[in-house]
Amino acid sequence: MTDRERAWLRDRAGNISLGTYIKSVLFSDANPKARQRKSPVKDEKSLADVLACLGASRIASNLRHNGHLR
Repeated sequence: MTDRERAWLRDRAGNISLGTYIKSVLFSDANPKARQRKSPVKDEKSLADVLACLGASRIASNLRHNGHLR
């Protein structure tokens, strides 16, 4: 497949994955659907609380600084 052909297919696929689009054309699926992405986090509220605490502390800044030192 040429780069031009791939670009054409990506343009036709829109917001669905290229593989899903190609399968829908091959198997005559009239209405292909974008893949649903599932959140790996089961408790989003708890994650939000932890991230808020991390952002309010200097821990995040210290970790970022230590990461640049290595």
